[in-house]
Amino acid sequence: MHLLGLNIPSVILDLFMGKMDCSPSDDKDTWLWMVLVGDTWELQGKMVAEVRSSFPGDIAHPPRNPAEKMNSGYRTEEFCNYVYGLLPALLYTVLPRGYWRSFCKLVRGARIILQRRISHEEIKIAHKCLVEFVSEFELKYIQRKSSRLHFARPCIHNLIHLAPETERLGPLGLLSQFTMERMIGSLTAEICQPANPYANLSQRAASRARVNTFLARMGVTPDSGPPGKRPRDAGRGYFFLHPHDTDSTLLELSEVLALKKYYPNVTGEPRVFKTTRICLPNGQIAHSFHRENKRVGPVRQGRMVKIIQNGVAMYGEVIYYFKYQFLDKCMYPPTDDVIHFLAMVSLCSPPDEEILRLSHTVLWKTHFIHGKRLTVVPISDIKSVVALIPFPKSPTQIAESDDKTQLFEPEYYFVAEELGLDVCSLSCSINLYEDDTEE
Repeated sequence: MHLLGLNIPSVILDLFMGKMDCSPSDDKDTWLWMVLVGDTWELQGKMVAEVRSSFPGDIAHPPRNPAEKMNSGYRTEEFCNYVYGLLPALLYTVLPRGYWRSFCKLVRGARIILQRRISHEEIKIAHKCLVEFVSEFELKYIQRKSSRLHFARPCIHNLIHLAPETERLGPLGLLSQFTMERMIGSLTAEICQPANPYANLSQRAASRARVNTFLARMGVTPDSGPPGKRPRDAGRGYFFLHPHDTDSTLLELSEVLALKKYYPNVTGEPRVFKTTRICLPNGQIAHSFHRENKRVGPVRQGRMVKIIQNGVAMYGEVIYYFKYQFLDKCMYPPTDDVIHFLAMVSLCSPPDEEILRLSHTVLWKTHFIHGKRLTVVPISDIKSVVALIPFPKSPTQIAESDDKTQLFEPEYYFVAEELGLDVCSLSCSINLYEDDTEE
């Protein structure tokens, strides 16, 4: 937790903000990476504050304005979401291309290491990215100058050990400080005797251990199940949650076409009962536009989802969920009354392949218009809830535009996933290392 959550972000931000000590023989005017200063830093802070509502509610602490709050109890989760989630897009037009590509290698490796499930192939990718970043760190930042030797803090060297230790011990987030800090917080919340807190804490820990022993011997896991009342089991760990529409809705023409693309033998005028939320197997709650559009005030968007079909990753906005029973029995045995649990999704465009390649799949820039490119997908294809964040304009674009308050490109977004989930299954026909020459 401290290495990727605090130490590495501290080094990176100190470099980009020019806070590293500068020796008399050095000159900050030669620090090409020092870009988060002055008006640019204030502008970046405003951008982070404006996109905060784009993060789903599953992310407990989306980043606040770093220009105002970084020294006011900025949490580890905020640092991670800011550095590994937002900075690749925020620095795309600000940081020199060679430094930006090197930073993206760090982000790529950190996102993999922070997962809870990591394959052997992913470990190899993470190790390659992190080793290359450490090597490039010495060449690009230190530049073999003794006056910059203090840039190489011990945490930079520790990056090259993360992948081998993950292969030896398993995902480090499950056995290191994340788990430890969570347990400390859970146990201290149960202290009920302030006059004798340590004895009380020991008893609560012993009681917790006894309960866990009984559960383990019975082969039972303390699973609380899906939230809400009367969840509808949709199979494979998915659940339909309340509220549901009590009246059926006649589908619009574009929705009928999307349904017929999923199942061509649909006849008549389809009507459905819309559902607004589902629970995913990973525990996330996926909302829908049908629900969030009715809420008043600032809303944390939880309707943007990651879909994987035939090994290909796609992103989109869920309009609503519904269940549908196709009456045509040609494709099914007569006794198989299958109820399909489906989602009406407005898909994003495929990613900008050039940016995706240059960023080592870290920055997924896409074009999205609500209500366009409608498609119907089984809810089992929805793998996680993601953040679809407006793509920032460059400082030059903002300075040249008539409206200085418009900080983002219209209809263009980038994807940020919750750290700890499987973020590596981005399927694309791109060789990430086919051209490593720097511009």
